[in-house]
Amino acid sequence: MLEDLVTNRLASKIPLSTDDYRVRDISLAFHVTGDWVEYVFTSNVEFYVYMFGRSYPTITRPVEPTSYHNTKF
Repeated sequence: MLEDLVTNRLASKIPLSTDDYRVRDISLAFHVTGDWVEYVFTSNVEFYVYMFGRSYPTITRPVEPTSYHNTKF
């Protein structure tokens, strides 16, 4: 459910698929350490090249941005 919310918000800010790339396999992980919550956004991005009138996948790379937030419970 949280992955769907993040996917929808991300899609409202940037396209998840264009002629040049496609973002897929989105997942989230959360880790609580003391007063900090770390979240890790993981996805794969498939890049394309256009040649001879066709689009070809060239490479897929994992993307894993991480962020921390201070929490007060």
